Amino acid sequence: MKWFVTYRSLLLIYGVAMLVGLGEYLRIFKADDHGIYVDPVNNFPETIAKLYPDRPENHYHRGRRAEISLRERVTISEFQRSEREAAMHYQRGLMAGLRSDENTIYNYAIALMLIEADHAEVELAIAQWHRDFPTSKRLDLTERYAAIRQEFLHMRQGM
Repeated sequence: MKWFVTYRSLLLIYGVAMLVGLGEYLRIFKADDHGIYVDPVNNFPETIAKLYPDRPENHYHRGRRAEISLRERVTISEFQRSEREAAMHYQRGLMAGLRSDENTIYNYAIALMLIEADHAEVELAIAQWHRDFPTSKRLDLTERYAAIRQEFLHMRQGM
């Protein structure tokens, strides 16, 4: 019991630090894309865009914001309009030199698929992703493209 009296301040500091650390660790799991890209209070990409307007990453973040806002979209035309906007921002980011970020190329290819862009354009984006990120652990875009095309075919046949 003598050791407790000697180290009680230290134990109290460790206990408080562990609680703060646990709170920060759990806060990570509460963050979602909607809060990061749409919420005016937590919108760090918009802040970065205002501070550094010429960065190519800003186009990626604007594209993500357009996609995240799809959650409120109801009709297919609104969905595709938002995806067109996202694809435009991803393309601008790629043209500005943002080629080292896999998310930009991957999301650009998916956005092209979802707006039913020209087959050659989609294949070019997929080939670019394969070339730039050959060891990616993400779901292969060729498989996703086939699944998306099949889904669009079913949607048209059901109408």
